[in-house]
Amino acid sequence: MAKSELSSSSTTQGSLLNVSGSSKRKASDPGKIPENALPWNQIYSIAQPQDAELSWSIIEYAPTSEKYKDEKMSENYGIIRAGEIAAIVGPMGSAVNGMALILSGKTQNFIGSVQCSPSSITFVEDIYDFEHILPAQITVYEAVDFYLGICISSNYGDTSTFYSAATNCVKEFDLVDVGDIQCANLSPTHSKLLYILLMLLNPLPILILHNPERYLDDSQCLAVANRLSALAMGGHSVVICSTQVSETFLDVCSYMHVFHHSGVVIYGGSPKGFSAFLLSQGISVNMFSSVSENVFRAGSFSKQVVDKMEYFIDKPPIPPDLETPEIVLDEEETSPTFMRHLIRTLLMIMRNPALLFARAAVGIVLATYCAVLLRVDGPHAISRIYAVIVLDVILVVIATVGLVAGYIEGNSVDVLLIQESQALGRFNKPNVIMAVRLITRCMIELCTSSIIGLLGLIACNLPEVLSVKACALLFPVCGMFYGFLGALCAIFKNCSYIFLPLVSLVFMWSVLLALTPLFEIKAGQSFLWRFSSPLYLVKALALTVGSQNTQSNRANLRSSEKNVRDINMIFTVMDFRLVPPYVTAAIVILVSFLTATIAAYYICLRILIKKYQR
Repeated sequence: MAKSELSSSSTTQGSLLNVSGSSKRKASDPGKIPENALPWNQIYSIAQPQDAELSWSIIEYAPTSEKYKDEKMSENYGIIRAGEIAAIVGPMGSAVNGMALILSGKTQNFIGSVQCSPSSITFVEDIYDFEHILPAQITVYEAVDFYLGICISSNYGDTSTFYSAATNCVKEFDLVDVGDIQCANLSPTHSKLLYILLMLLNPLPILILHNPERYLDDSQCLAVANRLSALAMGGHSVVICSTQVSETFLDVCSYMHVFHHSGVVIYGGSPKGFSAFLLSQGISVNMFSSVSENVFRAGSFSKQVVDKMEYFIDKPPIPPDLETPEIVLDEEETSPTFMRHLIRTLLMIMRNPALLFARAAVGIVLATYCAVLLRVDGPHAISRIYAVIVLDVILVVIATVGLVAGYIEGNSVDVLLIQESQALGRFNKPNVIMAVRLITRCMIELCTSSIIGLLGLIACNLPEVLSVKACALLFPVCGMFYGFLGALCAIFKNCSYIFLPLVSLVFMWSVLLALTPLFEIKAGQSFLWRFSSPLYLVKALALTVGSQNTQSNRANLRSSEKNVRDINMIFTVMDFRLVPPYVTAAIVILVSFLTATIAAYYICLRILIKKYQR
């Protein structure tokens, strides 16, 4: 047997008086679970009833957010146990928003205590902008399928049953018409419905919703309210914090707190008893006609009216016993999520038009450049005289593609993962996410850099001069370094005014160092400070390995060329090579640059994901 109570207090008079009235909810019976809860009754179960208990005692609250700086809150307390739905409501500017932040653990700037397990709370935030909350390139059905696959356990039976139930949920939330539309093209209403649907797939024992009715009409609120009722019958405790409360949500609540704009709790009890309470104060209102416009005009009450109401502020009566079915949760491990994260990430990347356009545009520019060079001088002249120039162009193109594409991809995927960890963080598997991101980033840069570089070499007949094997290894290293550097810029988007100019300067400096004058190449000289440029390191190593090819072709070239002066210049240029100690140093420095950049990306992304994850 489980008891449930919701209580409140005010320090205005320092005394507590009883309020008449009681509320009783029907006992939960496994055989009487609502139709819309099936076959989710197995998912909607929690480990122990005490895991769903939420109690608080707030003495003082000081808002830190500029948005809620004018909110005031008097002393209040309450207890919600398993199976209860409670509402904390009030007019705009009241302490309702502060209560949502306090109970969910989003703020610690208060005096008092909130007793619950942080790992037991699912917080449905009041989101205004869904741009980076939902994956832009994923459709509604794909999003539900992805998050559902993470939620359910592998031993729950036939998973097709749950996928069928997910389809029914999409129908229930009236999202069928937009099921094949990408999330980026959804309206705020459909985005809010999808967000709530995802959060209610398998919430933790305590569910807190902040202004859930935003963007929703009455029929849509009813769909959410029915789902909340099914959750409560499964043993969850539900708290709705709202300043724009819908009568649909109040209809499924057992209790509610009503905050005055001054921070005083002016009522605590059954929602249906609130209209009688107002009537006793000479305020005639139809409780369920226009709640947001009439009932909660309490925010305009004068101080005299508040003083008149103070003797009503009291601890509500303890309700009758609430029977709940025995709650059992199988402790199986969740189904593997690596492939789901991998598929979702690849879909987001492949469907990103900006990313595809950037890579295609750079490829076209490189192909055009190679075609122009071939038309002007012919393949043999290009392969010998302009080998260094073409290599410079290829390396700069690879670095530019890596930097730009890394930034766009990071802004599309990594920023979403960080934002997702705030709103949908309970779905996150940090280890899986990081493994997927590292694999996808490395593989994409490996393929892109290899294709761009090798096609450029083949188009200009450079395989006669440079080593294809060495270039196939060095080009991806260059692309990955600048790709991860661009992704780091995207992660710290809020500080882009610092990072973007800084990275641009680093990139330009690296390019300038890589464009080594011919007289230095001829002499085989290299200043140590040039080793700070990854582009120069790749170029120097490629030319060092490629010089071996030139040695083997020296005799053939001398016999076929007439201009000895040009021949000597070709050999001198292509004879460039680093001395062995410099080769070792270049490899070590290049690997260190790449390792440090990947490590910085990994650490920063993981910290940001874990920071906001609930």
